[in-house]
Amino acid sequence: MDVWPTVLDISGSENKYLGFGRSLNNNEENKYIADYKSGKNADYLAFASELWGVTSLKDKIFQSGDKLQIGSQKFSLPIYSPVSESKLNFLWFEAFAKNIFKITSDNHSFFYANICKNIGINENAICGYVVSPDTITKLRITPQGVVSSKQSNYQSVFFKQNIEGVSSAPFFMESGFSASGTNNSLPSGINFLSPQNSSFKIELNYQTCTGAVVDDNAVQNLVRKNKISIIASSDSIICSGENGYISLNGIFKSDVFSSVQFRQQIIGVVKDGKSEFIKGLPGIPLDAFIDTDKGNLISVCKAFNDC
Repeated sequence: MDVWPTVLDISGSENKYLGFGRSLNNNEENKYIADYKSGKNADYLAFASELWGVTSLKDKIFQSGDKLQIGSQKFSLPIYSPVSESKLNFLWFEAFAKNIFKITSDNHSFFYANICKNIGINENAICGYVVSPDTITKLRITPQGVVSSKQSNYQSVFFKQNIEGVSSAPFFMESGFSASGTNNSLPSGINFLSPQNSSFKIELNYQTCTGAVVDDNAVQNLVRKNKISIIASSDSIICSGENGYISLNGIFKSDVFSSVQFRQQIIGVVKDGKSEFIKGLPGIPLDAFIDTDKGNLISVCKAFNDC
């Protein structure tokens, strides 16, 4: 963003600003960087989404290949956005569980859409949802358009307290968990999270894809000391014949790690010695939510009351 303002400055132009960029010769911080440091980069996101124009859910909606088309505009999936008067505001495409609470923290309604099979629903369609604090509208979208629309009264987890969101994804996509005010990304491999104040922190990480072997004693001690623990993969647990993670089957009394594939994501929760896991599709991001009071693991389709 700062390259062209700097070129303009060097070439003698009086204009040392361009969009969000600033000349690097000036002792003035780029506005986006300043907003990013303070966690307030909505101005940039809003500007970026304007490149698509104003998108309204009242326009014709249909499936176009593996994309969602609204009016004349096509969008990669998943997609989610705040909704005001049926219009989409700034758009998000990655790390749904990690970021959704930035939208719903002020009870803002939102729209979400994804390929149904990517969120555990065995239908050849796009599953769409318009969610408010008290209602949820479930959509089924095909190449022919919206073939089903059902609204019901339902308070989803997105507007409840003590819910943690976790997003696991391949390395080229955003991953992390929904702790506020901290660096909440997930390093590659397998991660073990412990409670910290009102959120969680990464306490153990093993990059098993590069040959690291899980320390059974360290994992067992972590699970024993915590009332609740979260397990989350990132990028890939396995990259070759190495299986430095396979002992986790015995620790958690689960066979979920036995058949994991390259870039197949896993999210789990352990509470009072009992474990529960969700496994995604290879190469596809996986989102899940944890009720930290009850220790329940909630898939995306369960969060939308649609499994």
